[in-house]
Amino acid sequence: MSCATVSSQQQLNYEGNKAYLSGHYQEALRRYEKTLEAANKNKDQQYIAIGMYGLGRTNIKLCRLDEAEKWLKQSIIVREKVADKRIKGSANLIYCEANGLIKTLLCVLTTFIDKGIVIPNSNR
Repeated sequence: MSCATVSSQQQLNYEGNKAYLSGHYQEALRRYEKTLEAANKNKDQQYIAIGMYGLGRTNIKLCRLDEAEKWLKQSIIVREKVADKRIKGSANLIYCEANGLIKTLLCVLTTFIDKGIVIPNSNR
């Protein structure tokens, strides 16, 4: 029996996901940036798209909506070039999910602003 080899981009993405799920968004950003660097170095289009998606969803959590939208759109462009049909099909679903998150966040922020509620900066 042999063990599967994990690429550096896979390991870094795993670490980014772990940080993201723990609410450590600054650390998640660093890991997803490194995922993207490793994937670009290895010409791994799938993990280039995955790293971009991680950067997009993490920037949503940090209320950096322009940055989030940029990464999510780039992720879709890359995913559409990938030969794997499952990844191509999931690109639109992921973008719709992300777009929904952005719209929801904007509604919540608008409501807070209208009511004069101050949101403390909780960037971790």
